[in-house]
Amino acid sequence: MDVYTKSHDSSFSVVKAFVVLCLCFSGICLAGFWLGYPGRSRSNPPGYRDFLQSATWDREAISNFLNARIPEEVLNLSIEGSLGVLGSYGTIPTLTFSFIASPHVAETFAQHFCGGVLYTGFDPLYSMDTSVPTSTSVLVRGLGTIHYSQSLGTPATVYGNRCPRLGTSISSYPAWLEEIILDKSNPTEYKFSYNLPITPNSSSAEEFYPHAEIISPLGDRFRLYVTGFNTADSDYILSYPTICMETARMVQSQDHFAFDSSIMDAYVNARVEIYVNSIPQRPAKISEVGLFLLPSENGIVDKWQYCLTKDWEPGTHTMKLIVTPPTGESANFEWTFVVPD
Repeated sequence: MDVYTKSHDSSFSVVKAFVVLCLCFSGICLAGFWLGYPGRSRSNPPGYRDFLQSATWDREAISNFLNARIPEEVLNLSIEGSLGVLGSYGTIPTLTFSFIASPHVAETFAQHFCGGVLYTGFDPLYSMDTSVPTSTSVLVRGLGTIHYSQSLGTPATVYGNRCPRLGTSISSYPAWLEEIILDKSNPTEYKFSYNLPITPNSSSAEEFYPHAEIISPLGDRFRLYVTGFNTADSDYILSYPTICMETARMVQSQDHFAFDSSIMDAYVNARVEIYVNSIPQRPAKISEVGLFLLPSENGIVDKWQYCLTKDWEPGTHTMKLIVTPPTGESANFEWTFVVPD
């Protein structure tokens, strides 16, 4: 009996040692996994967390993520969504929040987004997106997309916008579109709302929104894509006060010449002078990366960055482009369009 008990105790001790060893090994592995996890960082980018940290947003995390501090004097702060995690199996940040504040506090905070531009009667959370411009639509551009959006029936006391968020992601490239709403229905208490409508790490927002109609007025002489027009009897008819132009190869891949890279190779890093009826407009440049048409002072490389907005007079207008590459001679291109009465 004693021999049996001794043997049983020895076996039990071996099992306990084995279990303890496994637990220790598992703990070491787990710690090593956590410390070596791709998302593990002593200073994760704003909006991201370590693998084992809480995914819950707080005021500080939101303020760092948006580079805009939520004011202390707000009421009914409501927050939804979760922080993202970096790494091969990471997640993206999701965020929706709103609060009520005095008109001054709410308007001051809203100035941090979309360049401070909010359109009256536009609520991007309840909008209809289309490729065709209308007199009541808002032009949304950035993150590869350009489309028109309108929210019919929205009161004039509601102001909103949808725009790319620049320079606050993992890199300086615009990483997401954001939606802003400022409801001024109550003259003493405004409601501010914020929403991330698409995945931040999407390479293009074009799959989420209808693409604006595009014309190619210079054909295969020069790859110029332009929005804001429709065609009638071989004329280009302006149907929206903002004209946006682009030269990137893949803006309209269905064009019969879109994959012929030789068309634009000579114009990499070219300077572009633009004239409307002989009146000079903002100068532009063609980027080395992707052949995007950019304002000369713009450091962001993204589609649809060069636009002209005017109170266009009815009649026929001529647009002229003088394109000067780093080497070689300048090339001149002209096309005409019609502004209806």
